[in-house]
Amino acid sequence: MNIKIKFFISSIIKEIKIKILNQNRQAIFSFSLFLLSLTIIQFSSPFFDEIQPDSHGYMYPTQNRQTLYYLLITFLNKIGMSIILFQKILLSLSIVLLIFFIVKKTSILLGVLSYLLIILNTYYTSYSNTILPESILFSLLNLAVVYLFEEKRGGLIIFALICGTIASLKPIGILLSTILFILFFIKNKINYKVFIFIICFAVPNLLENYFFYSQYKERTTIFKQIVVGKLVILSGKDSFLISDYSEELQPFLEKTKKEFSIVHNFLDDLDNPLLKAELLSDYEVVAQYQTFNLESIKKSEFQDNIVFENTNNIFFELIRNNFYDYLKLSLFHYVGNWSIGSKERFLNAKYKEVPLYQELVKSSGPMNLPNQITLVFAQILFVLFLFFLTIHCFYILLYYSKEIVNKSIFVNSSIIFIVQSYLIVTSFTNVSTPRYLMVVYPLIIMSNINFINYFYSKKSK
Repeated sequence: MNIKIKFFISSIIKEIKIKILNQNRQAIFSFSLFLLSLTIIQFSSPFFDEIQPDSHGYMYPTQNRQTLYYLLITFLNKIGMSIILFQKILLSLSIVLLIFFIVKKTSILLGVLSYLLIILNTYYTSYSNTILPESILFSLLNLAVVYLFEEKRGGLIIFALICGTIASLKPIGILLSTILFILFFIKNKINYKVFIFIICFAVPNLLENYFFYSQYKERTTIFKQIVVGKLVILSGKDSFLISDYSEELQPFLEKTKKEFSIVHNFLDDLDNPLLKAELLSDYEVVAQYQTFNLESIKKSEFQDNIVFENTNNIFFELIRNNFYDYLKLSLFHYVGNWSIGSKERFLNAKYKEVPLYQELVKSSGPMNLPNQITLVFAQILFVLFLFFLTIHCFYILLYYSKEIVNKSIFVNSSIIFIVQSYLIVTSFTNVSTPRYLMVVYPLIIMSNINFINYFYSKKSK
């Protein structure tokens, strides 16, 4: 009996030792991968300068920006750490945790492939080198996805705090945190976890709101600029009838139609859909912020408050009168999110008569572009990503009901839902830019990797 007890105890001790050894090995490997990631990010040639055109709006409290990023900068300055170093550390950590999650769900080989596709995308990692909240947003979304699907000790509280912080960083973060909450609610139904989530989610938002309203009486948003941009860019189309709009707007629309009909004629002559989508977005940015600086508008002495004080009514007029044009514009924005470097590749010397060229240049921030070969490779890669994501999306829609009991299908469909709902909403409410796509870039990689793994496992069975 004593021998059996001794053998049983020694077996338990041996099992514990093996478990501790495996945990130590995993910890060492994780830390090594973290250091490797941080080193690659640190020494990669950045696409962007540290200060971007809208960086100053986050370095100081402003009425049209959420203030949590400013509070983070202030806190880090007090403890002697730069925001850039913090962003690089956080991004490295989030990538490592996401890769371990992918390895657990697929295989080591696919995990390595995912890691290389993420860490070697210098456009994605370069945001950690800029004073913009995007890098924090990138990292927090990676972490949120891991904590959403993995049961970890204290994971619920961490996940809720991450979602609350995402919502407090940028307006687009409110959309992302809402999507994450919907998935969390589907996964957990109505139980005590939902209430814990709501309480913890509120903490970062209460902090941001308390500080903001101690500085300002009310928030301003970019919604007015968005509506002006869509009204002005669409006014140049032949299908846009000025007579359908209110009389007080008509003098303004007569001028914008002349300016932007030339733009649409130019865009209609382009054969490359990616270039067209990219330029259409840039012209809408021109329409948002530079319309009232155009000579023809300034000479007319039109009062801009007529537009800015009636943006809600104008938006509904636009939807009612030109919904098809608005839909088509939004679909171009969806495609434009996947276009990287089309202007640099195709907008060359043969396009000498580019309308509103100076305004177009102003609409783009400074960027350190790679060589043409790298741009070609990047564009081909992102077109392939779009293709496989679309196929994966249709596959999920067709077969989800048949395999609803499969947990991996829920994870795959959730990732698709996050990516597609985010991209569709941003396409309909703003313009296209790879900057928006990069927010969900690792999830796009994860989706494609899951798709490959799903069919491989099916074939193996």
